[in-house]
Amino acid sequence: MRKKIFFRWVVAFTLIMSMCFVGYGQNIPQPTATPTNMTSKYYRYIGYVGVDSGLFIPSRDSIFIPISGKPAITRRPQDQNIYYYDSTRSKWVELVNLPQLNDTLSSYVKIQTQNPTATLSGGGNYELHSSGTFTHTLNYSASRLAAGTNISATQPIASITVAGISEPTIGCNTPPCTISGTQSVTITYNTNTTFSNVVVTTDSKSATANTSFNFYSEYYKGYVSSNSPTDSDLFSAGYNFLNTSNSKNTSGNFGNPSSSSYIVFAYPSSFGTATVTINGLGVGYNLTQRNVTNQSGYTQQYNIYVSPFPTSSGVSYVIN
Repeated sequence: MRKKIFFRWVVAFTLIMSMCFVGYGQNIPQPTATPTNMTSKYYRYIGYVGVDSGLFIPSRDSIFIPISGKPAITRRPQDQNIYYYDSTRSKWVELVNLPQLNDTLSSYVKIQTQNPTATLSGGGNYELHSSGTFTHTLNYSASRLAAGTNISATQPIASITVAGISEPTIGCNTPPCTISGTQSVTITYNTNTTFSNVVVTTDSKSATANTSFNFYSEYYKGYVSSNSPTDSDLFSAGYNFLNTSNSKNTSGNFGNPSSSSYIVFAYPSSFGTATVTINGLGVGYNLTQRNVTNQSGYTQQYNIYVSPFPTSSGVSYVIN
């Protein structure tokens, strides 16, 4: 009889205690406002079943954003951050990869991740050439960034395309990390060409880097020994430069010539006629228009301005 009374007392005490602890552990942090307009990979969170696919495990400082019409969520701080609180169902749930599931459940969130980065180098500026092609090597890289404040690491790299050619994507498993390589390209002389390195991640984020090959005429200026300079005289004028601005305008200073010499300015005739100012004064230079064949074999018509008299002293000049 005493055993039965003791047993009933234990049962009653257990029931009372269980009622007292209803709601224990429900002091759940409430969802807070999160940034909007983020592009990211879509995920679903479900009940206590299912595991992460291993393709993506968000970092502890990830930002999760409820999609319109879906329940808000908050990370449970004492657990790994793939567990979240579903305020609609009042229970903790585990995040799993959306592509691994069917569409029977409809609670979705999206996560902000770092963008990839891309570099590409090897381009440059060249003198106009007679004709033909040449090959050149480009250097490229594709990088994944580590997790930062309120953002997860860059997702795995899905593709690297350099100059239209697919490159290997292996070798960058744990961010921060970088894949680098080279790609040979063929350039046609006198045809300005831009090549791109396009990096895309598994969550469709991308980065693009460009490098260009551009062709320009030479601007000849400086000193010549004759008031009717030859092409060779122009090549050795002393202050020549590749005219990447495609303009007749130039200014600066010439030092003293090695001997009494004429001053010359020569540029493609397509840029128009010029006004010559020497040491602050307008000077009437002799203009000749003729074809010039540069040192790369390209021929075009030039405006060639030569001083009316030689000089032994340096000058300042403005051509416009």
